[in-house]
Amino acid sequence: MGNARDTRDESSALNKRIAELELAEKELKEELHKYRGVFENAIEGIFQIDADGRPFNVNPAAAAMMGYESPEDFKSSITNIAAVYPFPEELTMHRDHLGKLVAERTHDMNQEIIRRKEKEEQYLALVESIVEWVWETDEDFAHTYVSPRIYEDLRYQPEEFLGKPPYDFMTPDMIPVLKRFMVDRKPFASLQIPAVHKNGAIVLIEASGKPYFDKSGKFKGYRGSCRDITEQKRTMDMLQENERQLMAQSETLKETNAALRVLLKQRENDKKEL
Repeated sequence: MGNARDTRDESSALNKRIAELELAEKELKEELHKYRGVFENAIEGIFQIDADGRPFNVNPAAAAMMGYESPEDFKSSITNIAAVYPFPEELTMHRDHLGKLVAERTHDMNQEIIRRKEKEEQYLALVESIVEWVWETDEDFAHTYVSPRIYEDLRYQPEEFLGKPPYDFMTPDMIPVLKRFMVDRKPFASLQIPAVHKNGAIVLIEASGKPYFDKSGKFKGYRGSCRDITEQKRTMDMLQENERQLMAQSETLKETNAALRVLLKQRENDKKEL
């Protein structure tokens, strides 16, 4: 029981960390989109050139100022901007400084992307190593992620689950039970669900999950984990059956002992009368 609880705690922490990484990635993309919007819509002419003087990033205002119809036209027409438009010393210094700032910012962003990618790979490796399989659904309860561990228990490849709801892989009698939790957007823990193995056999799984939301509080779906407890349940059922049989035998012995005591007492009474 302790190991199962530890695994669920690890899975919960993992889900939280994955959500944090997804949020950070989204914020980074929004920042890049904002920067691109400012660049494209600026009334000042802005462009970047490489070490050979070739422009590689030009906004529409810069293209218009230089007499070109589009940024692409500007970039394709100029091979060395210094040869076409000689820079005054002050402008050259400003260009070099701006280029350095852009290069540093680009380097920092690339390093951050690499760091987050490495973290994501670490957590994915952790997900794949635990005994449970981890899953995620969207707001329509269609799977958007299933860890490879599911193959060990149900013999499905993860991609066979993607885009499908969990109801497609369980016995019909349990569908209303799970739907009640999901429709009400309530968390559930250690819920025993008969799942359908790929070969048609019934496998008892223990499922836990909780809803997740975006920053504005909008419901986005469920995240959780499952594990096969078929053998564990079979063992528990055998132990309970053995216990029941022992209890029945114990009751039988009690009744036998009581009958023997009555018989012995009757014989003693008979001897006294003789």
